[in-house]
Amino acid sequence: MLEQRKMTNPITEIEKMNARLRSRNQALEKMADDLEWLIGEPPGRWLWTGTQRDLAELVHRVWMQRRLYDDRALPYTQRQLARRAFSAVGREMPRWLTRIICDTEQRYDADLSLTARYERWADEDNIIHHFLIPNRQ
Repeated sequence: MLEQRKMTNPITEIEKMNARLRSRNQALEKMADDLEWLIGEPPGRWLWTGTQRDLAELVHRVWMQRRLYDDRALPYTQRQLARRAFSAVGREMPRWLTRIICDTEQRYDADLSLTARYERWADEDNIIHHFLIPNRQ
């Protein structure tokens, strides 16, 4: 007996893919805006309540977009962004940053990624404040 395959409307599938792409791009844009704000803050003003992996992923996703520039109008390197981001939250930049970033790419569940969380919270302002508290020192 031949199995009948459920036919899907290709237009509907394309619309779903486009909606997913728009959602992801919106999340990436908010991530870049949040990191730009964070690295502009005085060092140690905030404490990071998320994981080290979350902050490293934020840095990596924004670096890949090449949206942030240094004083010489050159795109920040990933290490420069990481150094500034970790400093802004009173943490030392991890020595093995690339290993941490590689681990974020190897997650078993993509819904755990920072990007997926930004997509879920897309209608919120200041998403980064899910991961920050003021440093009271």
